[in-house]
Amino acid sequence: ILFATRPITVARAITKGDARQTPLIFSFLYDRITQDPVVDSTISVAAGAATDYRFRPFDTFFPERFLSPFAFLTNLERRASQMAFVLAWFDPEFGRAEEDELFAGVWVLYRWQRSTETRLTIPDFAWRIQHTVGKRGIALTSAGEFVAFTGHSGAIAITGACPPAPCNRGQSAIYNLIGRIGATDPGQWDFRFESGFASGDSDIIFNNTLKTRGFNENIKVGLLMYQVALRTIGFNQLAPLNAQALGPNGSVFNSKYFYPQYRFTIVPGLEAHATFLVAWAHKLDQVMYNAVEDQCGFKARCFYGWEVNAALRARIGQDIVWIDLESGLFQPGQAFTNAGLSDRLLWTVQVRAAMVF
Repeated sequence: ILFATRPITVARAITKGDARQTPLIFSFLYDRITQDPVVDSTISVAAGAATDYRFRPFDTFFPERFLSPFAFLTNLERRASQMAFVLAWFDPEFGRAEEDELFAGVWVLYRWQRSTETRLTIPDFAWRIQHTVGKRGIALTSAGEFVAFTGHSGAIAITGACPPAPCNRGQSAIYNLIGRIGATDPGQWDFRFESGFASGDSDIIFNNTLKTRGFNENIKVGLLMYQVALRTIGFNQLAPLNAQALGPNGSVFNSKYFYPQYRFTIVPGLEAHATFLVAWAHKLDQVMYNAVEDQCGFKARCFYGWEVNAALRARIGQDIVWIDLESGLFQPGQAFTNAGLSDRLLWTVQVRAAMVF
């Protein structure tokens, strides 16, 4: 269920009869997942475990779902629900140029599930601005997003006090941030400096507080460091423990990075791109990195490495045919070599061709 409106527009239309659109937007949404989870039927469930929803890193399970039609209508305990409130300011007419705009918004999502005692709050703040200055039409740009995952899943304790009884409440304390600033001469060149932070965990397996979660996998930073090297390390180290879901997803994970980027138009329809990426881990844990460090800062043992990328991008026939030639060179740092990755340079050359219609 989604409801969205422009409250200032509504108020002005009622009081003054002026129905012109205004930038402020308010929205409310509600979601419910009513399907039961599918569970591996080969797992042996001990007597009484059907109502024992503990937090156990290696053997967390739920009873297998009911197979009869419409069983979910009576199984209210396991349905997951969420609601969100959104308040945003979007002004596409900000500035003098057609591309200028101003967007800033915050949304807060609350998710819950009774069977697992899950209560999760996700605040998210994002902004995007472009403003043209000077006679040459140079545009200054900035964009970014901050998101946090806070809450818990599970009861406080299984029996007695906690500790010494086993704790089964899984906490969440994840904080991710990405930001960009830059300048652009539309159709000629573009420069932007990007930086980001994804919180880490020095005990990714046994810590009852989940402290790390990668950026959305559609956020691509570089070609090799995150998409290939870190993802491989995470899978190799965590898959034997059946915990690969806690690891990297190919995007930014447990790190702080700096990422300057430059684009230049050689001739209309042909662009050259160049980027440089350097990153450090936020924290090191024994399972993934074969080292423990709770205060990484910019220490050498936490250095992920550096990466240089270059590309040529061609757009032919009024942008119908796209041809991209990309290359990347990555030098692993100590955080990767301690985890078992070779210290040799990694490289890639990639060609893509597509027709857009």
